[in-house]
Amino acid sequence: MGSTYAITQVNTLEAENALDRFIKGDLQDAIDHIQQINASVYYSCRLDNLESKGRRIMIVADANEDLVRICIEASYELYEGDTHFFVERIGTSNRSEARERVPNLMQRAYDRLITWKPSHDNIWDNVY
Repeated sequence: MGSTYAITQVNTLEAENALDRFIKGDLQDAIDHIQQINASVYYSCRLDNLESKGRRIMIVADANEDLVRICIEASYELYEGDTHFFVERIGTSNRSEARERVPNLMQRAYDRLITWKPSHDNIWDNVY
């Protein structure tokens, strides 16, 4: 089971409020699914605005695996039409601890995602 949610950012305060609503609403509903050990988990929370186009937070776990991973993904172009993706694992949680740990990891992921910018030092890490 998987779902994609969108957090539309008009400004930083509205984006933070949208994330807070997501964590207190949709994420709490999803936690029941995340805590089921036999469930495959893929939730994606997309950040929508022109400055953060192509950025999302992902919650992922394979069926029958206890570990839940929270990652970020940000797309960038070295030149027009040459899209690459920066992916970073923010943290993990056991499924049984997801209700307590995942919201904090989501906040950390959001903080990292909105501040990440491609630079000469980090873009080459993901070019193959």
